[in-house]
Amino acid sequence: MLSHLVEGFLLGISLGATCLLTCGPVIFVFLLRQERTLKTSFQIFGKILIGRFFGYAIFGLVAGFIGGVIPDKIRMPISYGSFIILGAILIYYGIRGGHFSKKCPATGAGKYIANPIILGFITGLGICPPFLLAIARAASLGGAFAGATLFIGFFVGTSIFLLPVAFFGAASSMKAFRVFAGIASVIVGMWFFAQGASGLVLIYFTASENADYSIVGAESAKNIWIVSDDEWGDSLRTILSKKVKCRIEKISSQDVDSILKICDTLDIALCLETGRIDSLLAQKIAVIKFDGEKSYQTLLQFSEFLTIYSFKKRYGRGFIFKWRQ
Repeated sequence: MLSHLVEGFLLGISLGATCLLTCGPVIFVFLLRQERTLKTSFQIFGKILIGRFFGYAIFGLVAGFIGGVIPDKIRMPISYGSFIILGAILIYYGIRGGHFSKKCPATGAGKYIANPIILGFITGLGICPPFLLAIARAASLGGAFAGATLFIGFFVGTSIFLLPVAFFGAASSMKAFRVFAGIASVIVGMWFFAQGASGLVLIYFTASENADYSIVGAESAKNIWIVSDDEWGDSLRTILSKKVKCRIEKISSQDVDSILKICDTLDIALCLETGRIDSLLAQKIAVIKFDGEKSYQTLLQFSEFLTIYSFKKRYGRGFIFKWRQ
């Protein structure tokens, strides 16, 4: 436990400067927006740290529990969503300044919006590069408690860099600083909101675009069908069997139709023949045609190409790709 705590602390110390650039402006404008004494400024700062603590601890628990890096499809929406919420809070807080009329219908909501603990928690969910490194390390520990312990140390290490920001809260006694903080709060809030909104839009359209596509290649194929009428097909099969783990079958050009009903959409057909390929086969799976003089050396080059490159294709559709030496 102590080793994980120290490791997290050292990680936070080494990356604290980046955290200051990411979260420092948010805390800075929040502290300056209202008139505060140095004492109340540190009290507010402490509440922000409490919120950050819980945000960090939750991610540490999750990362350690799953024993692997949190997938992008889960991590990215949370991060961009927190940016939108954080941006909205900063804009709202910059305009209202934390002062709400009793007749204002937003008074009740404003109490929660202007809550420094909530603000701190949301900043703890905003996944920056240092945070990603901490998640990756917590995941490698393979335990929820170990992950949470590392993040507690990480929280302490990064908080040291944020501590000087609390002293700026005393400047809020000057009206000019409060006005400046209000303008800055709206600008920073708009930036966070734009980042979050554009990120979610990108995720949505990327997911929609990729929903009908699949990636095929020798490494990911379920079956590789080698269409050959001579011994070169056997040679290619021997070479590929040392590089990939999927099923590899050699068939003659006369038997192409026989695999139409049994092939999978992620299968690949490798054609070593110069004749015409059945168009029905190319409509369903990827057909990679060898175009060149057959030799052991060229087959080695062909197999190297197959194990390096993959293809993006519509799900359930095929294509023909001609490989030349």
